[in-house]
Amino acid sequence: MRGGGDSGVAHPRRVDLGLVSASCRKAAAAAASRGPPARVSTTTTNQGAGSRQRTARAARSRATSPRRAAGARTVTPHFVSAPPLNASHQSSDRLSQGRQTHRSAARCHPPSPPHLPLAAAPCKLTPPAMAARSGTMRAVQYDRYGGGAQGLKHAEVPIPSPNKGEVLIRMEATSINQVDWKFQKGVARPVMPRKFPFISGFDLAGEVVEVGAGVSDFKPGDKVIAINFPNGGGLAEYAVASASLTVPRPPEVSAAQGACLPIAAVTALRSLQRAGVSLDPDGTAAGRKNVLVTAASGGVGHFAVQLARLGGHRVTATCGARNLGLVVDQLGADEALDYGTPEGAGLRSPSGRKYDAVVHCAAAAGVPWSAFRRVLADAGTVVDITPGFAAGATAILQMVTFSKKRLVPLLVTPRKDEMELLVGMVKEGRLTAVIDSRYPLSRAQEGWARSMSGHATGKVVVEMGGEE
Repeated sequence: MRGGGDSGVAHPRRVDLGLVSASCRKAAAAAASRGPPARVSTTTTNQGAGSRQRTARAARSRATSPRRAAGARTVTPHFVSAPPLNASHQSSDRLSQGRQTHRSAARCHPPSPPHLPLAAAPCKLTPPAMAARSGTMRAVQYDRYGGGAQGLKHAEVPIPSPNKGEVLIRMEATSINQVDWKFQKGVARPVMPRKFPFISGFDLAGEVVEVGAGVSDFKPGDKVIAINFPNGGGLAEYAVASASLTVPRPPEVSAAQGACLPIAAVTALRSLQRAGVSLDPDGTAAGRKNVLVTAASGGVGHFAVQLARLGGHRVTATCGARNLGLVVDQLGADEALDYGTPEGAGLRSPSGRKYDAVVHCAAAAGVPWSAFRRVLADAGTVVDITPGFAAGATAILQMVTFSKKRLVPLLVTPRKDEMELLVGMVKEGRLTAVIDSRYPLSRAQEGWARSMSGHATGKVVVEMGGEE
């Protein structure tokens, strides 16, 4: 741009696009109103017109292409090609067409004038962060204490998001444990559940779909088994679990089998350990113990029988008459007692053995301490997996009286290494999860009632993709 009236460009000035655009519109309107130039028949006149046209084009070229001065910046607009005009109108409409094209291009790609003010400087755009998984899922929950299976309600709830150190699992199967419906009954009131409504199901088996911050051991697509106690969440299509309590599930272990392990099998393993029962099959004969397992055909009991036998111990099992063959022929117990008989109710071994260790899986109120005391060895230990107030009081009394025969209430804190050990045993075929029945999520109430009945053989499983 020319400064003042000087012939050179002394100082570049800012371009006022608004004024330029207004001038262009006025010039284009004036040119259009004049119409196309008249044709002249004489050669001399044609030559004069051609000379005038060339002079006008040169003037326009000088006006639209100013000389650049040293250090001056120029504006380079973005032009959009226009279709050719008719020959009769081309020379008269070129100015108007060019200005209209420039205005169209400026709307799409506004040119950047020199010396932009700071406030008008273009900002750097960054792509938006990936949105968290959203939507709803099917779930089964209860909103108050009591109610049993009828207290369970189907609902559409938001899909949870994994926090730091957690994984989000697309659920394939969960299993129902005594602790599920005992929490509903209110045995841990007011501590558990922590809030209502509550989605139960502490055993998780499925596929990782999302990981939280700091999780490097798992990625989406991994098949896993996890425990989420006491937060639950397994009776739903998605659930979260701590990565520190999640283990890989190999192809040899089905989702239903894997869902049976976290609470029941870990409880059985820990019970034997607390009773002093080694699981090392290479131990000496002197280290072998006489082990009694009550309710041996139940969820925890059937794992305890197998684990004790894998350790090389002699196992006596109590169960109902219909499961006597199961615990001996399939689970490997040395002898079995029908708890409906006097011998079974008295826990007396058919071979007259005294028990070094007892894993008590039956209802705590069903067998008094006096019944155990008669059949225990001198330093025998009873581990109660469902301790009540009476069991706690008995344990305290034995401690203060230095009794050699002891009752130990079991409180389990799950550990990842124990789950890995048990999954490995199932993979190798040394441990079997006995499944009593399977239910789809839509019929979870039936599975809940089956577990509460106390007559399930093995585990009750709820499958998210099961047949309706």
